[in-house]
Amino acid sequence: MNEAMLRQRAQNLKAEVGTKTADFEAGRIEPAQFKSFIDKAVEESGEIETTLKALEGGNRFMANQDAAFTHLHSGGSLDSYTPYGASTKAFQPSAAQNAYSANDGAKWRPGSPLDGSADVAAMWKAAFDAGRAGQGFRFEIQAKGTPGFAEQIRVKTNGSPVADGVGSGSMGGPPWNTQPTGIPPVMEPGLTLILPLEPDDVFSHLSGLALDVPAIEFMAHTGDTNTASPAVVAELGTMEDVGQTWAPTLITPTKIASQGSLSIEAMQDVKFLQSFVPSELSRLQVNKRSDYVINGGTEDGPSGFTGILAISGTLTRDVGSDTPLDAIQKSFNDLRTGTAFATADLVLMNPTSWNSVKRQKSTIGTYLLDPNPATGVVDSLWGTKVVVNTWVPAGTAIVLDTNKSLVAWQRSSLVIETNMYGDGWDNGYWQYRAWERIGLGVRWAAAINIVTGLPTS
Repeated sequence: MNEAMLRQRAQNLKAEVGTKTADFEAGRIEPAQFKSFIDKAVEESGEIETTLKALEGGNRFMANQDAAFTHLHSGGSLDSYTPYGASTKAFQPSAAQNAYSANDGAKWRPGSPLDGSADVAAMWKAAFDAGRAGQGFRFEIQAKGTPGFAEQIRVKTNGSPVADGVGSGSMGGPPWNTQPTGIPPVMEPGLTLILPLEPDDVFSHLSGLALDVPAIEFMAHTGDTNTASPAVVAELGTMEDVGQTWAPTLITPTKIASQGSLSIEAMQDVKFLQSFVPSELSRLQVNKRSDYVINGGTEDGPSGFTGILAISGTLTRDVGSDTPLDAIQKSFNDLRTGTAFATADLVLMNPTSWNSVKRQKSTIGTYLLDPNPATGVVDSLWGTKVVVNTWVPAGTAIVLDTNKSLVAWQRSSLVIETNMYGDGWDNGYWQYRAWERIGLGVRWAAAINIVTGLPTS
């Protein structure tokens, strides 16, 4: 495992710790589970730090050797080189290498496995540890030239000037680079454009619980067959049974996953993509998860997951002859007077429909909704939070009681993994994958009201 991989793993580990901490603080995982994860994370972090220190020592060794050889070919001797003194005799080049001159060009010495790291034992231990942990491992054996056997070799024909943008043709390299021959453009990581995606995560607005077993089942009291009971009973009279009805609800997590890949050439030539590719995968996961949570199982939505709009037994209301605001207010009352006796505390709406609702005016042309005095933004209806998300169909509002309606179960939080030894081994590319296992548990479907017929422009 090279330095870049170690540092990437350290970043991933930091992100995993942040996610687990948030899950623990939100009560989604037990203290013992959180402590076990943190203990393992601390142990792995220590191993990464130790290996990085070993690599750092190797890099210093390489730099000192470069300086020693440069000193030698500048007319000095290794014995007169202060940082090494007599000890550098063991590294003195051969007579053929000493015959180097400025007109000869760079002399290269083929590398061996022992050139992979200044600390050979640490290098092979890292390979062993990577195999034991099921992680990829890589080290590079570089050919060595003199002087400065770790130097980049630059070759330029005498008398040929370097010009910016002069000439024609492709510079080669990545296929997206078609600039004219000349000084190549500078790749600026800070200007990298990420794919625009829906910023809101619907799953995060729901009541969440950690699922630490393959599946979970709970019971719900769904009604009574004898609505006449309880009733007044005379002394020694017969007390009637209410006839309680109970039904089980089974929650099985669903895996949502994606994969990305990056060629060896892209990893070497555009190094910062090593962090952008997995980051973009994680954003795509969150974006698509909202689609599943809202539209899963509907006619036009993704399959394999039952989203809010596909849940049976929810309340519904159409705007009809009402104004949009009247219809939404009536939907609040529907929840309160329905079988769930719920109280609306969240409204999910498409941005276009919400924009139209906010523009509702009185007969004298003033806006009906007042902005939040703290933010200056209209973000609620009669004290109920409104969240906009483009995955909600235009013209629809989802009104719900988050405490009674749904549970956002999480069997596994979002995981980002990388591997160079999978399907991409033969074709020379690294694979990244993102996955999570979640479930949407319905408590009371009647605590959800689907309002349709809202404006779509």
